Amino acid sequence: MQERFAATYTKLHVFRLDFLDRAVYVDSDAVVRKNIDDLFAGDDFAAVPDAGLDAPDPDVFNSGVFAFTPSYRTFESMMSRLAHTPSYDGGDQGFLNVFFDTWRVLPPEDNTTKRIFSHHPALFHDEDVRVLHYVGKKPWEPTGGDDRYDALDVEWLDHLTDTEKNELIRDLRRQTDLSTTTAEAPAEVLRAAKAHLAQGRAEHAARLLADTGRKRRLTTAEQRQLAVANMRLGRRREALRTLERAKGPIATAAVGSGILAQYYRNRRK
Repeated sequence: MQERFAATYTKLHVFRLDFLDRAVYVDSDAVVRKNIDDLFAGDDFAAVPDAGLDAPDPDVFNSGVFAFTPSYRTFESMMSRLAHTPSYDGGDQGFLNVFFDTWRVLPPEDNTTKRIFSHHPALFHDEDVRVLHYVGKKPWEPTGGDDRYDALDVEWLDHLTDTEKNELIRDLRRQTDLSTTTAEAPAEVLRAAKAHLAQGRAEHAARLLADTGRKRRLTTAEQRQLAVANMRLGRRREALRTLERAKGPIATAAVGSGILAQYYRNRRK
């Protein structure tokens, strides 16, 4: 449901670590500000009620921080239920909330999401926060930040060593260079796709455009070429779906009369 949750199910592997008597899981976008050794007490599953745009929900926990007792039997049970257990957010949190229908409530300071800072300031007590969780946009991402979180982002930077800050700057520069290259990519991709099609390599053209579409949104011209490639490969449904996405200036000679005829026939149906 959300691309950022695509790999979060890997988190479930922590339940396999049954050589440990007790464990505390902490997301990599969270900062431990104070000692949390007391979380290792107990033999149950414990977590903090989830809070974001809405106020904390006592019936739903946030899976960014939780205390648990590793058990391979528990892990196997999770694996057996994955295929038929719904997740309200498409990620591990939705699944775990169904799997652990009973859980011990930890205080909010053990997993304070940054959205409490902006959306529920009356609930944010800075001096009490033990784990600060940078949900959503991360402080190390180069674009799309939110001024409301400037103070918290600066605090995250304060946790970095000078070497880590230098590495971060280098990474951001590389990302900037990559985005500049990507901005120039459409013309190059289009030329390559047309060349493949001209030489009868429709499969190569389709693969090139499909790979590009996973990295960024295809231009209308690129979508037309993808439709042509799919039609030549006999993938009429895929070609029509591409035309539907392109909309607007799709009726050009480059598309081909056969594609348009099939397209309008399907529209009438």
